[in-house]
Amino acid sequence: MKDKLFKYLEKSKEILVSAYKYVKENFKFIDKKVFIVLGIILALGIGFYIGYEKNSEMFFLNSLQSSLEKKDFKKISKLATLNNKKIKNKNDVKPFTNYFDSKQSISSFIKSLKKNQKWNDCVLLKKRKTLFIDKYYIDFKERKLSLTANFGGETIFLNDKNIGVVKDAGDIIKVDALIPGVYDIKAKLDNKKFNFEKVEKLIVMDENNNFEFRINGIKVSIDTPFQDAIVYINGEDSEIKAKDFKNIGPLPMDGSVKLSLKYNFPWGEIMSKEIEVRELPIINIPIDMLNDKLKSEVKTSLKDFYDSIFEALNKESKSVIRGASENLQNKIFNILKQKYFILKNTYKAKDISIDFNQSEFKYEKGKYKANVVVVVQYDVSKQILGVKLQEKEYEKNFFTNISYENGKWQVNDIDNFTLDLTN
Repeated sequence: MKDKLFKYLEKSKEILVSAYKYVKENFKFIDKKVFIVLGIILALGIGFYIGYEKNSEMFFLNSLQSSLEKKDFKKISKLATLNNKKIKNKNDVKPFTNYFDSKQSISSFIKSLKKNQKWNDCVLLKKRKTLFIDKYYIDFKERKLSLTANFGGETIFLNDKNIGVVKDAGDIIKVDALIPGVYDIKAKLDNKKFNFEKVEKLIVMDENNNFEFRINGIKVSIDTPFQDAIVYINGEDSEIKAKDFKNIGPLPMDGSVKLSLKYNFPWGEIMSKEIEVRELPIINIPIDMLNDKLKSEVKTSLKDFYDSIFEALNKESKSVIRGASENLQNKIFNILKQKYFILKNTYKAKDISIDFNQSEFKYEKGKYKANVVVVVQYDVSKQILGVKLQEKEYEKNFFTNISYENGKWQVNDIDNFTLDLTN
């Protein structure tokens, strides 16, 4: 274009100078004003030529390609319209410019405009007729966007512009009059202690675009029999009871959040282990009831109970059996009466211990229960006229069912209660 214009100007200059010399030598009577008028005509012609060239299709496409390669938003906004309306903010064309990731993709876009007068049915090459020339421009066809989010409460930003808040999950935010291109879409969710922020790239090319923004979090509920336990989040008191910890969140799912429970048992406060929040919406948090005080109470109660059984054997009396329900007292005494009273042996408990590793403690229907393995060492001997004739030592495990009643542990049953008494 510059070469053509330079040659045109040089040629015009030569013609004008030659004409001036010729007329001056042969037509001396012609006024100099004529040459001034001719100069003005020539200048107008040159201006028209320049204007025509600048507004030709080829010149426009070259200018557009150069502006896209340089990411000159201001220049592009002047070369384009949206629905045939002027683009007021140069940054509005940024998404379109950012769509092209290489000179090759820009060149392909320009070729499509040149060949088809359009690109992807969202950009049209148009011209506007003026008095003498056609002015070329590109017209963006309006794109529409519908946005939803998976929780509710998310503030949505489109290219750093706040476009609204998704009040409830599934609610829709609609955005019209978008220029085709690549947009940065961001969602922010402030959730008391946990703030979420996520950014994604969104290509808006179709006439109608739908997008669901998914925060990588989860709402959780706690499953525990200890409904009045206090929930701790990362070691801090949430001031929420387990029974009220329902659909709380969203919470991060990367394991950075850990939940635990603190419960006030009759034998003292106990804190559970921490459980990481991952993909499960219902989190079971077990609490190990055992502490030193509970072990001591259970051991004391069961030692007294088994000691009383051996007393009942020696005295042949049900009334001395302690720490058991009435049904169990009757059951044990009947077994002792049928199998062991007739032998007239002497019985003595030497050692009573609890295998807590093999025992199970649980809380069911508002009651503390346990299945406990009790290890009993005892002596069996026979005496005549106060003289001990023989003695033998035994050890046996008793699977004992107990429950917490009125502030103490009571024995409810013994699985297959028998004694080894062979001398």
